[in-house]
Amino acid sequence: MSERDQPDGPVTTIKDNRLVMNITTSEPRDLLMIERNCLSMIKFGVVLSLTSVAMLVNFGFGKREKLEGDKKILFTVFGSIFMLLSLLSLILGALNYYHSIGRYTKEKVEVFNHIPITGFVFSCFVMIFTVSVVLLTQSL
Repeated sequence: MSERDQPDGPVTTIKDNRLVMNITTSEPRDLLMIERNCLSMIKFGVVLSLTSVAMLVNFGFGKREKLEGDKKILFTVFGSIFMLLSLLSLILGALNYYHSIGRYTKEKVEVFNHIPITGFVFSCFVMIFTVSVVLLTQSL
């Protein structure tokens, strides 16, 4: 006799009962939001790492020119900074996720400091803006 043929329906078992809670608050919805934020930080980190690889390897569209002197140093510095930002994105996303899971299992609602993530997003904005301006002035 299969589970579907049983009179009470399928039997579900959850091994870790600490994660099962009655849905009386917004915590499950907030936890799913934190998971989405973590995945977004991972995707952003992958994009930043691809950007850094493109700058370090000198991928180009159309005619490839050999980088020399100041341009080579500039692309190496920008590529390294983007790689550092991509690693920071992965670390911040994971820390935020594990901190939130820890609060969820302890059934404690506490305010989490979002200053590191806000500072990270601001520094990414400044870096992308700076790279855009520098590359535009170099191409003129």
